[in-house]
Amino acid sequence: MDILIVGAGLVGAAAAAYLLGKKSGTPTQGRPETRRVSPPNDQRLNQARPVSSTGTSIRAKLPVVPTALATFRLVRFEDLAPSQRDSLLQKLRRLRRPPGALHKLVSPEFLVNASSAEISDLMMSESQLTAKILATVNSPLYGLPRPLGSIGQAATFLGTNTVRSLCLQYLLDESLKADSPEVQKVFDRVWDASACASHLCFKLAQMLGLPEPGVLATQVLLSYLGQLAGYALLPPEAAIALANQGALERGVAEQDLLGLTSVELGSLLLTEWALPPSIVDAVRQIGLVGLMPFQSQAATQSGRWGLGYLCVRLGEQLAAGTLTDLARFDLDSQDSADFYSLPAYLDQPELHRLREFLRFPEVVSSTHQMTQAMRLRR
Repeated sequence: MDILIVGAGLVGAAAAAYLLGKKSGTPTQGRPETRRVSPPNDQRLNQARPVSSTGTSIRAKLPVVPTALATFRLVRFEDLAPSQRDSLLQKLRRLRRPPGALHKLVSPEFLVNASSAEISDLMMSESQLTAKILATVNSPLYGLPRPLGSIGQAATFLGTNTVRSLCLQYLLDESLKADSPEVQKVFDRVWDASACASHLCFKLAQMLGLPEPGVLATQVLLSYLGQLAGYALLPPEAAIALANQGALERGVAEQDLLGLTSVELGSLLLTEWALPPSIVDAVRQIGLVGLMPFQSQAATQSGRWGLGYLCVRLGEQLAAGTLTDLARFDLDSQDSADFYSLPAYLDQPELHRLREFLRFPEVVSSTHQMTQAMRLRR
């Protein structure tokens, strides 16, 4: 898929202005006109102050809400002017639609019940992708004692979740490609992050006894789609600049440059591709953990969303090399705005052993093996 480079149009002008503004410290010019209808986050934080399982206010234990988060206003697709909505949809529709196998792969019944034989049968029609998947399976990334010759064998040895995630990555890669070597490096790092995050999420969800861990791991992988779509719509220099920013900072820039954050952009793209609404909503909620305050009325799903979001952030750090040893990650010492709302989402009874499992030898060693193989491959 060719990068959609927009010259003097909406995105190109905003990207140039944004980058110049970041360097000079002056306000950015030329950002897309949006109707900001959501109240500031600091108001919403005061409206929904979460209470922990012990009855004490979680928010009272945390530092004052970061200014960047308090002043951020999320823009929804519906908030955009009609001309902006049409322009954004036209750009997204230029992206190549993924093969039809994607819909089967992420259908609710297939996510929960698919066997290794069914995954193998599904991918038989995608022979080129199957060859790429087997090349990855037989690479040092997975350290298998002998080469495997089929998707079914790979699912038997590595587990259906691992192989399903690989199939999903390669199916999406057919739609989201870069023709610039520099941007391709950014794409590769995002794919590596998605693989780490999905792997880590599945292991932790299994250990915590959460229902349908494979479904959650798939949702985590799909949560990177909006980020990749945003990079595909931006000029190369803007995409590279965004790739080195934190989630909240990147979200602010994405809204300035594209009109929507990658969270909203990904939801829009998944909807355009007619994926199940339950998948679309869960992927969006995972992404919003770092951009929105905890909503107490969503407590039944908040633990899953919080775990998914944590794994997304850890996947990014592991792929970038800013975190080299998972055992040294201290969840409670994170002072970035990206982690501000997370403790409230994680304060659920089913997640009480999460910190312990993050340091569990099997989790640490398998994650380390994966990241080391990724660095060697680069």
